[in-house]
Amino acid sequence: MPVLIVQGADDQYGTVKQIEVAQEECYCPVEVALLPNARHSPQREAPEPTLKAISEFVLRLVRANDWVKAA
Repeated sequence: MPVLIVQGADDQYGTVKQIEVAQEECYCPVEVALLPNARHSPQREAPEPTLKAISEFVLRLVRANDWVKAA
């Protein structure tokens, strides 16, 4: 199952190195949304870009796997 890492570019706890390790070590595809002007809580500090990143990621998965059938 693909993974989306959402992190604020100015995260005071998370580092880019942690993202790099996840990309190297995960056995699944890893996408990253590094959001500018956000710290450790991008869902609060940048809600629109966070929602957009998650929505686009999920939509790509749904389309790629044909999980939604036409009614």
